[in-house]
Amino acid sequence: MGAAIFAFGAVILCLGGYGVVRPEDFKAMLLNWNPRTRYALAVGVRVLMGGVFVTGADATPFPLALRALGWIALLAAGVLAFLGPNRVDAMVGWWGTQSSGFLRAWCLLGVAFGAFLIWAGLAPAS
Repeated sequence: MGAAIFAFGAVILCLGGYGVVRPEDFKAMLLNWNPRTRYALAVGVRVLMGGVFVTGADATPFPLALRALGWIALLAAGVLAFLGPNRVDAMVGWWGTQSSGFLRAWCLLGVAFGAFLIWAGLAPAS
């Protein structure tokens, strides 16, 4: 499971890095997706990520943190599923109206989160 956690971290770090360097292009990429596809990915990725984190937490040096993040991701998937595609699309639309500085800061958090996941996925469990 460490490899899956590493893979999630690498993807998140790369996407976040792209958003830091080119926030307007990152925003356009996300806003140009079909809203139903965006919704399915938002829920599906959180379910997959949550499952990987919860089941793979013991293989990392941070089992409590990864397990907590996994349950948060699963809860977020449930909330998004409950809200439905129209409300999720409205949230994405709001996010898309934010300034480049806001998007860079948000994506920088993604870079930090991705780096943490890479570290957790690579480091041996203690």
